[in-house]
Amino acid sequence: MLTPKQEAFAIAVASGMTQADAYREAYNVKPTTKNEVTQVKASQLMADGKIRVRVDELKKPIIEAAGITLESHLSRLEHLGKKAEEAENFTAAISAEV
Repeated sequence: MLTPKQEAFAIAVASGMTQADAYREAYNVKPTTKNEVTQVKASQLMADGKIRVRVDELKKPIIEAAGITLESHLSRLEHLGKKAEEAENFTAAISAEV
């Protein structure tokens, strides 16, 4: 089980924040903290297996939704391609009739 701060970090990373920004947000980092320290701490958190698994769990629906969107987009393109082919064939048929 993750601590509340670890969970907040995982949610922030899964939502698209950089690891360093997620760490700053979840752990209320002081403005005087060096960026290098923040980056190291964030990297250490992501190296924790429990946190990595949680980030992956949180990202899964996003990845699946993106896959569905891509799939539907490709399907639509395929449909439009077939319509274009049909239109070309239809035009050719009209020309042949004239």
